[in-house]
Amino acid sequence: MAVIIQDEWHQRAAPVALISRSGLNLGAIGHRYSHAGFLRPARRDDHAGAPATVAVRQLYFDCETAQPRVFDEGLAGFVRGVATDALPRFSAVWWPADDAHVLAHAVGNDELALAMLATTYQAQAHVWSLHTQNCNQWLAEVLAAAFGGARQRASAQQWLRAQGYTGSVVQLPWVGWLVAAAVLPHMGLQHHPGKDLQALRLEVSLPASLEAFVRRRWPQAQRVEWCLRGREVVVRRGWEPLDEACSPGPNDHTQALPP
Repeated sequence: MAVIIQDEWHQRAAPVALISRSGLNLGAIGHRYSHAGFLRPARRDDHAGAPATVAVRQLYFDCETAQPRVFDEGLAGFVRGVATDALPRFSAVWWPADDAHVLAHAVGNDELALAMLATTYQAQAHVWSLHTQNCNQWLAEVLAAAFGGARQRASAQQWLRAQGYTGSVVQLPWVGWLVAAAVLPHMGLQHHPGKDLQALRLEVSLPASLEAFVRRRWPQAQRVEWCLRGREVVVRRGWEPLDEACSPGPNDHTQALPP
């Protein structure tokens, strides 16, 4: 699966892309993708003449130190982190060339990446919390650093608001989800408006909200989705998502996984 995604990346000769995975099965709350990162070059072995490999720059929670960190993970490792109780899905969004180079410069800037990192990780952090942050919100704020000149989280969120960014609305099926979120480590419900909690509703950054924002602000951006069904991969190019069964449409194609 990683080979297929990397081949697409090489064909596009892009310096960066937004890549998402179905890392957790969120079907019960109406979402398919849970985690995203920036796909970017990892290294190039010029001596051997090998093509550049790719990695995923992302925010993750370091359980050993109980701290959020910016982490570069190989694409194969990222691909392996999918839910096994649903069809594994991946998507990638490519920016227009000029904007992609601007973003690639910001993503590769370690100091800037850390400036957008909150000190407290919360898996379902409210989209506009300045005290907590989830992995997808960090990506949104890096976009604000790249294209809005933000150098700290408050100005990043101001830019995102001005550009019309909104989080994904998660409608919880029953109050027990709130109870679990309140007591589980690295969860919590701080900074969510009381009226949202009463309505069992959370507004958080998810891959869906990131993709919707990119599509609206960069109409020329392009999207590819892959869905793994056994040893077959369904590939769709375009913004219309695959259905629950990943049924290929007339403009989709399928391919077997490499042996």
